[in-house]
Amino acid sequence: MYAVIGLFRDFRDFKEGEIQAWVNIKWLTRAPIEVEKVSRNAFIFFCYSGEDRDKLVALSTACYKGALIVFKKWIPSSSLMDHDFSWGTIWVRVEGLPLYINQVQVASNLLERFGSVIYFNGKVKTDGPKKVLRTRMRTHLKGALIPGCFIELEEGRTKWVSFRYEGIFVFCMNCGRIGHKDGHCKKSPKKAKEDIMRVMNKMCLEENDRIFNEDSILPAYSNKIRGLK
Repeated sequence: MYAVIGLFRDFRDFKEGEIQAWVNIKWLTRAPIEVEKVSRNAFIFFCYSGEDRDKLVALSTACYKGALIVFKKWIPSSSLMDHDFSWGTIWVRVEGLPLYINQVQVASNLLERFGSVIYFNGKVKTDGPKKVLRTRMRTHLKGALIPGCFIELEEGRTKWVSFRYEGIFVFCMNCGRIGHKDGHCKKSPKKAKEDIMRVMNKMCLEENDRIFNEDSILPAYSNKIRGLK
C-alpha cells in the first residue's frame, strides 16, 4: 500500500469521516483510498494504487470547504514533523501588467522572486500581449502571501501588479496568511505589517530595487487576493 500525508492549513478541525466521504464521492481514483486522521489537521491517505499516490503528490494542494490541504509523499521512517508542508504548488494569475509588457517572461521574472514557475497554461508562449497570464508555481504557503509588487516603468513611474491565488478562500487580510480570517488573527496590525514587509522586501534584488520600497502606498490586502474557484 502507498501513502500520502495531507496537512490542512486551516483553523477548523475536520473529522476523519467527512474527509473519507470527500475522497469517496469527489475524487477520481484508480483504486480505493483509505483516510486516517493522525493529528488535529493532518491525515494519511492510504492508496491501493501507486498511480493514485503519485498523482496526489504531483497535485500538491487541494481545497475542501474552502480549506487548503497540502499533500506530501509519506516517508515511513520520518515523523509527521519531518515532512515539509511549508511549500506547495498553486495556480497564480498575474494581473495589472501594461499591455506592452504583459508577457510570459516579464511575469516569470516577478514570480521567480518568491517561488518557482512550473508552467503557464494556454497559448501564452505565442507572440503579443496576453489577456490572462496564469501559471502553476511552487511557492511558500506558510508565511504571508505576496499580494503583488510595484514594477518600474519608463521615466521612473511605477505600477502595481497583483498576484491572484486560485483555491485560497480562507485568508487573513491582517497578516496575509492562509488558514484563518481577520477575526481569528492573533497578530496586532503593527506586528502583522512588519512581518508582511519583511517577506515582501525579500523580493528586492538589490538595495535600490524599487519593486517594493514604496510601502507608504502599499495596497492593503483585499477580497481580490482570495482565489477563484
